[in-house]
Amino acid sequence: MPGVLTVHFGHVIDFLRTYVRENWEEIMAGRTKDATLDWIVIEEKARRARDRDE
Repeated sequence: MPGVLTVHFGHVIDFLRTYVRENWEEIMAGRTKDATLDWIVIEEKARRARDRDE
């Protein structure tokens, strides 16, 4: 459709994962009330723990 920007959900998730990874120290110091962002933070925390243990 002309004049309509389509953003795929996968791109949003990729952006959020990158944002969390790049801003980890600030994100861990704060709190969020957003369930999706919380889930991505949990994923990043798990990824960091796995990488540390390898």
